Amino acid sequence: MKNNYNLQNFDLYRFIAKKEKICDKIPVFKFNRISDFKFSDNDSLFYDVSVSEDLGQYFFNLNINIDLRLLCCRCLEDVEFTLKTSNRYELVQAIGKSEKHVIDDIKIEIIDNFDLLSFIEDEILLELPTSPKHAFKCN
Repeated sequence: MKNNYNLQNFDLYRFIAKKEKICDKIPVFKFNRISDFKFSDNDSLFYDVSVSEDLGQYFFNLNINIDLRLLCCRCLEDVEFTLKTSNRYELVQAIGKSEKHVIDDIKIEIIDNFDLLSFIEDEILLELPTSPKHAFKCN
């Protein structure tokens, strides 16, 4: 399904209620922090988001596919990096003060104006290798 949502002011309540799925692409230049990693101005990130339910609990599913240009830490030349990631996050109601969560138990508070664009960018940054390098031996 094509995206009819504003990604910077994403209505999670509506998305959950309709149990929608979005499969779309976003031009990489829309992301402030990863726009330098693009190959060209026409590059896009492909993503899909959906909501699933398991034993009365809702989960937010996010799949990302993007090709990025990073710098090899050995030779400082461009290295192509394909990022494909699939994650599932528990959706929880916002109740006053947030409780502390263990690191393996990632939760998203259900709010009216969730910034999905920034969330996707955060997930990309977390998945980037700390020391990218070519698959072959380089100098």
